[in-house]
Amino acid sequence: MEAKFWRQGERDVAIERLRANQMGIISRKWRWDHVLEAFLDPKTWCWFFLVMGISYVSHCVQSSESIRLTINSIPSGGIGTFGPLIVQSFGFDKFKTILFNIPFGVVNIIAILGGGWLATHIKSKGIVIAILALPCILGAAMLLGLKRGPGSKGPLLFAYYCTSFLSGITPLIYTWHVQNTAGDTKRKVTTGLVFVGMCTGNIIGPLLYSTEEKPYYRTGLISNLAMFVFVEVLVG
Repeated sequence: MEAKFWRQGERDVAIERLRANQMGIISRKWRWDHVLEAFLDPKTWCWFFLVMGISYVSHCVQSSESIRLTINSIPSGGIGTFGPLIVQSFGFDKFKTILFNIPFGVVNIIAILGGGWLATHIKSKGIVIAILALPCILGAAMLLGLKRGPGSKGPLLFAYYCTSFLSGITPLIYTWHVQNTAGDTKRKVTTGLVFVGMCTGNIIGPLLYSTEEKPYYRTGLISNLAMFVFVEVLVG
């Protein structure tokens, strides 16, 4: 509406494309009926719980050991923050724990870029989220079921790397709710609720991991597995 580099005819074409997508255009007019509609829309709460669940797991995996026990929405927060502690529980020293988190970051990059490309290619974010959650479910189940010991280090690392596919899910949720919510006010309210969901997951996540449960961290890993399955259900 305000881009100076467009001529009037070009701006009209752009507005018509937005109209065809039912995206709406910026109005800066607050509409309370849109606020009510956002709260009553089932999609709003699906996105809220999706981002809460995945954020909790992610935060636990990504933080350094110096942060100790904190979690990114529930699975995100759990695996992101506690990931280095989980790897160290396999029997590695601190230096090797840092090294073995490098492939985790590589898988993060592949999941984010690959998930974005695939969602654009097949024109469906939900299907891609469901696909990315599958290796996470496998990884969390393996971390729960495998014994800790010298002979299990390889499978345990493989399971840990599987959980890193969760990083590709969060950006898809953010773009999904923005691109599928029409109305300027409704989109702002939905974005605010999704942000609250992310914060909620970050708060809950760290509370489910305790050094008293090392090396299995069963409470945290069970909650992560449950959240990954919950994500599949919500996407469906």
